[in-house]
Amino acid sequence: MPDELKDLGRKIEDAIKRRVAIGTRIGYPKLQEELLNRFDNARAIDFAIISMVRRDELVHFEGRKILERKRWKALFVNLLYFIYIVYFYA
Repeated sequence: MPDELKDLGRKIEDAIKRRVAIGTRIGYPKLQEELLNRFDNARAIDFAIISMVRRDELVHFEGRKILERKRWKALFVNLLYFIYIVYFYA
C-alpha cells in the first residue's frame, strides 16, 4: 500500500472489521458502497480489501463478487507454538 494511503487504509480495515463479523459473507459491491459513504477514497478502500485478502482475513468467493471474513488463524498458530514451548521445554 502506498505511504499516503496507509493511515486511511488502517481506518478502513478497522471499519471493515467492525462491519463484517467473523464467518459472515458480504457482496463486494455492497461493502464498497457502504465504505464509500464513509470514506472518499475508492483506491484506499480497494487497497484495504486487497491487503486483508493477502493476510487471509478476507476470502473471495464466486468470482470475487462475495467476500467472507475468516478467523484470524495466526492467533491460533501462536497459541499452539506457546503450548509446544511450555510442554517440551518447561
